[in-house]
Formats: sequence, structure tokens, C-alpha cells
Amino acid sequence: MTEAKKRKKGGGKLVRSEIVTVRLDPRLRYLSDLAARSQRRTLSSYIEWTLQQSLNDAVLYDLGTKNPVTVSGFSEILWDVDPVMRLLNLARNFVHLLNFEEQLLYKLIVATDWFWGGAPDPNMVVVDSSLTDIPRSLTDIKLYRVHQSWDAIESRAKNDISQDEFDREIKNLQELDNG
Repeated sequence: MTEAKKRKKGGGKLVRSEIVTVRLDPRLRYLSDLAARSQRRTLSSYIEWTLQQSLNDAVLYDLGTKNPVTVSGFSEILWDVDPVMRLLNLARNFVHLLNFEEQLLYKLIVATDWFWGGAPDPNMVVVDSSLTDIPRSLTDIKLYRVHQSWDAIESRAKNDISQDEFDREIKNLQELDNG
């Protein structure tokens, strides 16, 4: 590709960002655009910067200590590139913030004995009785088993497969793991 054609397409595309569609009031959109111009930013860059700044003010409550913490302050603990780890990090620290889809995924993980090495131990810590009656401690989870089963977990949570199909899939993985 010639240099002229490269320039015609604009700047380099950053792979690090995800596209999010939002609705803005026309006044807010206009004023945000002006604020972005004042900082010599694109509107998109300005919105991303503003959101990043707001994470320093957004307060969560640590259920273990009942102390307020900011999203920014817990970002290193909560974020992971792996969706399994993101879900488990959130469940371990702020189970009350799981959205409906995450609750379904988490409940499947908690309720599947194979992810924990067998039947639940009644002496383990109860993670959240509103999500499940089975006591579990996330320190006892067999992560490689959850990773192996992630597609089946997601399919079951979305109701793409039945509980029987999910159980068969887990049993097949167990046999592979034992064999």
C-alpha cells in the first residue's frame, strides 16, 4: 500500500479499545465535544479519559471489611484478560455486583462438584447463600477444570444446552481427566 493510501485511511487503529454505543443528550454531546476540543482530544478519547477519571470516585463496599473502596483501587484485583478469572475475581470480592448472566455462570460453577474435586465440604465458607445453597470456598476451585468446561458452562447458562447435555459434557471431561 502506498504512503498516500495509508494517510487517506487515517491514523492507526488501536486494538486495545472496544466499541461501546451510548446515547447522549444533544446538549451533553455538544458540551462534551467542546471539552474534548479544549484538550485536543477526539470525543471518543475524551469520554474514555473521563470514564477512567470517574473510576477514582466510584465507590464499592468490600463485603469482607465493610469498608468503601474505589473501582480504581480494586482494578488490579478485579481485571483479568481471562473471562473465567474475571468472573471468579468479582465473585470472590463483590458477589453482590454479579449481573444476572454472571450469576447464572457462577451458580453453575458453584453447583458442579467436579470443579471442586468432589462433594462439597460442609466446613467450607458459604460464598453467598442467595446464589446457591452449596457452601464453597473459591480457594478450593480446580481452575483448569472450569477452563476446560467454559464453553459448556456458557452454553448451559444461555440455555443453549439442557442440564442433561451439560451433565454429559462434564462427565466426558471427567473421564478424559481421569483417563
